[in-house]
Amino acid sequence: MNRKVKNLVVALILIVIWCVLIFVDAHRNVIRPQIVYGEVVEETEAETETEAPYSEEDLYLLSHLICGEVEGCDRQMKTYVGSVALNRVADSRFPGTLREVIYQNNPLQYSCTVDGNFEKTPGEETVDVAKYLLTNGSQLPPNVIFQAEFVQGSVYATLLAPNGVTEYFCIG
Repeated sequence: MNRKVKNLVVALILIVIWCVLIFVDAHRNVIRPQIVYGEVVEETEAETETEAPYSEEDLYLLSHLICGEVEGCDRQMKTYVGSVALNRVADSRFPGTLREVIYQNNPLQYSCTVDGNFEKTPGEETVDVAKYLLTNGSQLPPNVIFQAEFVQGSVYATLLAPNGVTEYFCIG
């Protein structure tokens, strides 16, 4: 081999080695020490927690609505009921807050607000579903705004409650 070819081969080998070293270094999980001058400052629990993207009132309202409507049902039913309420808040045909949607009257929207079921204490799963929905939004298409034991518009889904009652989730 002539000298130019040898130099080219050596240069290519060096480039390959350099690229491998950069790749390995970039993907190494190295914890680099942080230099702190002065007193050591420890984070408090409040500083490490992130603020929830919803209010305590909305969590109370949504978890109690889900509990009052379908507490004995599975997670999917709870998710669908909560999603309908959130879809109504977002729909211009309904009031713009969760409280107003839940207590909307004339006609009555949620019977649990008058039969006492709204005041029941929600279970852990129900609260978890409410938190999930308030953080991630409705899990149904935005036009699914009706939920009842009878059909109101085009049926999107039907779910069977443990007591044998069919719940229809309808497009409005």
